[in-house]
Amino acid sequence: RVTYYRGLEFFNENNYEEAEQYFNISLSNNYDAAIYAQTLFWKSEIDYRRENYKQAANGFTLFLNNSKSKEVVEYPMCFYNLAYAEFKQKKYSSATTRFKEFLSFKNQIADYRLIADAYNRLGDCAFMQSQLESAHVYYSQAVEMNVYDVDYALFQKAQTEGSLRQYDTKNNTMKELIERYPSSSYIADAQYEIANTFFSAGKTQEALNAYDNFITQNPKNQLVKSALLKKGSIYYNNKQDEKALEVYKQIVANYPHTDEAGTALKSIENIYVASGNVDDFF
Repeated sequence: RVTYYRGLEFFNENNYEEAEQYFNISLSNNYDAAIYAQTLFWKSEIDYRRENYKQAANGFTLFLNNSKSKEVVEYPMCFYNLAYAEFKQKKYSSATTRFKEFLSFKNQIADYRLIADAYNRLGDCAFMQSQLESAHVYYSQAVEMNVYDVDYALFQKAQTEGSLRQYDTKNNTMKELIERYPSSSYIADAQYEIANTFFSAGKTQEALNAYDNFITQNPKNQLVKSALLKKGSIYYNNKQDEKALEVYKQIVANYPHTDEAGTALKSIENIYVASGNVDDFF
């Protein structure tokens, strides 16, 4: 018991090496079955924080299989931690099972942020398995809770709507994100996705306006060159060659040696060849 609590002190000080040593001593003594179970939990948490996810998952599973695990306070949280250990290994099916098991204890969880986070991760697991309807449900639940990472949930909810070809709904959700969380780190991506959605739907003028808005508000964003390339393609496909050339030349000048510059250069060549002005290109 003494070695277990001493290990916890070191753990809380982020001194995992010392904590692990005391936990190992506690496990080898095994005088108290409940303490033994708790030691398994915290030793596994050290593995998780060291990014030894497979080992952490094995340890958390040992804890859950221990006859005393249900009697200690760590029991509900172990499902959450195990779910994350599986999630980090991209084992989305088993992570889904564990997050659902964690949520079965949600009436006992005082920190609602953990519940909201579990819904987001369930959404991620479903999305990664192309279970789009389920992903949408989970992200929506995280949004409805309105306590933690709501901007992320809104962004992913919108992405799911786009994958479901619900384009107008996607853009409305992105706009909701922008309006509710103007300082969110997802704002630029949301603006870009709104433009892309108009582009995919063939709404060219709306797409041009949205790309201009994105570029104006995020001039140093790494996606600006992609936004310009799509602007150029809109002009090119609508036979507005002069405007297309202007945009393509801007890409080549400002973003040399990039894939976008290579594509723009090829498009410039195509325009000159089609117009019979090959000499202007060379």
